[in-house]
Amino acid sequence: MASIPPQSSLPSSSSPLPPNASPPHQPPPPSSTARPSPGAGTGPTGPAQRPEAAPARQSRSARPVPAEPRRPAATRRELIDVHHLIYPRDRRLLALLDEHLVLTTTQVTQALFGSRRACQQRLARLRSLELVDCFTTPRSPRGGSGQAHWTLGRLGLDLHAAARQEPPTTPKAAKARMARLAERPTLGHLLGVNGFFTALAQHARHRPGTRLTRWWSERTTTRMFPGVFADGHGLWRENGRVTGFFLEFDVGGESLTVLVNKLGGYEQLAADGGPVYPVLFSLHSRAREANLHATLASHPRRVPVATTVRPTPDPSGPVWALVGQPLDRRLRLADLPSDHGRDTNRNPNWVDGHLTADIATHGDDNH
Repeated sequence: MASIPPQSSLPSSSSPLPPNASPPHQPPPPSSTARPSPGAGTGPTGPAQRPEAAPARQSRSARPVPAEPRRPAATRRELIDVHHLIYPRDRRLLALLDEHLVLTTTQVTQALFGSRRACQQRLARLRSLELVDCFTTPRSPRGGSGQAHWTLGRLGLDLHAAARQEPPTTPKAAKARMARLAERPTLGHLLGVNGFFTALAQHARHRPGTRLTRWWSERTTTRMFPGVFADGHGLWRENGRVTGFFLEFDVGGESLTVLVNKLGGYEQLAADGGPVYPVLFSLHSRAREANLHATLASHPRRVPVATTVRPTPDPSGPVWALVGQPLDRRLRLADLPSDHGRDTNRNPNWVDGHLTADIATHGDDNH
């Protein structure tokens, strides 16, 4: 390791200069403000070239961005692409949504599935295929979401449009349709009507010898029975007997006079040779049921009227009070009087002189 020399051997900056010695010449420090003398900076061929300035540094935003590779446009799925994935039960569901517009998860389960879990899984798959779509409504004014409300998706609408030889639906039109259903003022009433029928369907699936053989919406009922404005129409088969009925789902927003006046259309239908089916009033309170019975007692009619008070988990059971009989005497749906009517042009129960298949199966023409 090199040793540090002793301090005495190092030159001293304070030692005096030798005699007669002049200090060494030191050039003045360069000055940044010194101007060149005239003629300075010239060479034999003329003025010297100044060095080129460095190019200004571009900001990050001004730098050119490499073009991204062009992505192929997303291909919109069409009905034919999923046609092979629509199974028979899916078709029944899509037919129900086409006829009845909106069903909750509970109602779809009641009508078609053995468990809610299986129903939810299949609905999720059908939604991914754009065959169905859904929206939710608030559970209560304080917040929280209720269960899903299912309706036809874009390709579900296309499926029925294709059967009717109509043009397909655009995604925008499908979403607008669902928004209208979600904001429908009578959505609660519609779901109440649909819930009545899905409860019947559920009990038919678990009870041998029973079946909901017909379920028509309000608009189909009015089209098939002009002058009748029921909330729905159905045929219930139990132990070989078919009982027809018209449903009036009352939420208390109309006076008893309005309810009574609704029966005029059913009376006219019966007078014209159409079916004489019981008109079923599903009411929200015992008091309203008693008042309706009292009002109808003074207006005898040909068409039978029966009432029940919600909730009615099993509308086919002994829950119906026939007007003209004591309120505490309740009948099963299958025990209510029902007449399929004569073969007339106002009676869709007859085709070419025969009762339709949903009534006359197994030869039980109870008309």
